[in-house]
Amino acid sequence: MAVREAVGKLIADVYAGKLNPRVAAGLAPLMNLQLRAIEATDLERRLANLEKLLAETEAEKDLDRKADSATC
Repeated sequence: MAVREAVGKLIADVYAGKLNPRVAAGLAPLMNLQLRAIEATDLERRLANLEKLLAETEAEKDLDRKADSATC
């Protein structure tokens, strides 16, 4: 993930003296916000996939129940 890599580089640059800690401190909240937005979007996508799979599974079970009741 690009944000995590950027955070790692930011930390490494601060330790190496390439970046002022105040600059890094200013960028950190923005990166955190971006990372949380990415994670939320990923969770929404995964939840939608699970809901779709559940609906398909329930539809298949309903069809099986109807087929079983028709043969009895």
